Amino acid sequence: TPVKGVVSNSFNAQEKHFGVDILGRENEPIKATMDGTVILATWTSETGHTITIQHDNHYISVYKHNSILLKKVGSSVKAGEPIAI
Repeated sequence: TPVKGVVSNSFNAQEKHFGVDILGRENEPIKATMDGTVILATWTSETGHTITIQHDNHYISVYKHNSILLKKVGSSVKAGEPIAI
């Protein structure tokens, strides 16, 4: 898992919520779920600090609502490596 915490919102395609929201503790590191390459590391008014990883198996993982991003676009990451706070 990217972070230990309480699931506040589950995947629900009917409501167009295509992810799982996990409430972690303040200043808790967010970890990459699998090895991959950072393809997006930005801030938006809708999702705050957001980081997206392209994985070798053609999966993409997106981590939103972070306080700080620890990786930049093009960074290689390993599963379990901290990528954000």
